[in-house]
Amino acid sequence: CSHISATLNDGRIKIPCMSNDCNKCLRRESIMNFMRHDSVLHDRYLKLYANANQCPRAKTCPRCSHLYSLDEINPMILTKTDKKSKNKIDTKKIPKQVQCSECSLVWCFRCSAPWHENFTCKQFIKGDKLLLKWVTQENDDQRNARKCPKCSTFIQRNGGCPHMTCSSCACEFCYLCGRRYCKIPFIGQHGSKFSVFGCPKNLHPNKPWLRRTIRGTIATGVVIASPIVAVGAVTAAVTILPTVGIYRLVKRARARRRAHQLIVSALVRDYSTEEEDTG
Repeated sequence: CSHISATLNDGRIKIPCMSNDCNKCLRRESIMNFMRHDSVLHDRYLKLYANANQCPRAKTCPRCSHLYSLDEINPMILTKTDKKSKNKIDTKKIPKQVQCSECSLVWCFRCSAPWHENFTCKQFIKGDKLLLKWVTQENDDQRNARKCPKCSTFIQRNGGCPHMTCSSCACEFCYLCGRRYCKIPFIGQHGSKFSVFGCPKNLHPNKPWLRRTIRGTIATGVVIASPIVAVGAVTAAVTILPTVGIYRLVKRARARRRAHQLIVSALVRDYSTEEEDTG
C-alpha cells in the first residue's frame, strides 16, 4: 500500500506493478481493494481519477488507467453554439468502442465501462447496479456471490467449506467475510476461532467489540507467554540433556561390565571343566 500511496502523492493515477519482473499496471479494482481501509488515500485517488477524466475526449482505461485520447487519433471536431457558451464537442463524432493500447481491453469510451455488445450505456449501467445489488443480498445465511479480493472476479459457493480458491488467479479467501486466508505459526489462521486472523463470522459476528477483546486478550497472552515458554524450554534442555547423557553413559558402562563378567565366568567354568576331564 505504500507503493500506491507514493505514486498517488506524485499525482499519478497509473500505478505500475510492484514486481520487478512485471511491466504491467495495476487494475482499478485492485487499487480500490488496497485502499478500502484508507479513506484519505481513497478520496485522493478518486480526485485524481476525476481530474484525469475531465476532458470529454480523453479518458482513462477502466482496467489499467492508461490515458486514452481521441486527439491522438482524430482531430477534435467542434460544433459552434451561442456566444454565452463555449464550443462544445459533437458527441456523435466520438467513437463508442475503443481498445486500450496498454492492456488491449475493449471498452466503451462514452460510459468508461468494458464493452457491452447489444446494450446501450444506460442499460449496461442499470444492469451493473442490479448485479451489485444481487451480490450483496443473502440467501441461506450467505451472500449470493463474493468478489475475489485479488482479481475482483465474482464467485458463487454451492456447498462445502467457506475456504474458496479463485479459478482465475488462485487466490485463497474466505467466502463468509471476503478476506484473504492468512496463516502464521503459533498465532493462528483464518479458520481459527480465537485467532486475531480468524474470520469475523466464527466468533460473535454481531458483537465486534467483544470478538476483538477476546482475540486480542488471547493474542497478548500468547505473545507474553512465548518468551517464558522459550526460556523454560532452554533451561530444561540445559539441565535435562546432560543428566540424560550421563545416565545413558553409566547404563552403557554397566552393561559392558556385566557382559565382561559373564564372559569371564564362562571362561572360568570352561577351564575348570577341562581340568576335571584331564584329571
